[in-house]
Amino acid sequence: MKEDLDLFDTSDYPPEHPIHNKKDAKVIGKFKDECNSLPALEFVGLRSKMYSLLLPNDKKTKTAKGVKKSFVSKCVHHNENANVCLTKKRQTPYFATSEA
Repeated sequence: MKEDLDLFDTSDYPPEHPIHNKKDAKVIGKFKDECNSLPALEFVGLRSKMYSLLLPNDKKTKTAKGVKKSFVSKCVHHNENANVCLTKKRQTPYFATSEA
């Protein structure tokens, strides 16, 4: 990453980090590290733009394009995503009824 630093936005890294750079802050088209230099403990990707990351200190990042953020924050959980990924069984949403 250090050799191609001009392609990345590392402005959210801690100031003491060796590749911290404010020059490319919030520039469109630059790659951005969602974890802000923290190592991801676990990644579960179900589809394109639908994934969750488990980070140190019990932090979690969840993304589901096309789904309301309030629903994602309340109803989408990393453990459930991992279970769906490992078992390859579709999970019924909590709001679905048996009358279909």
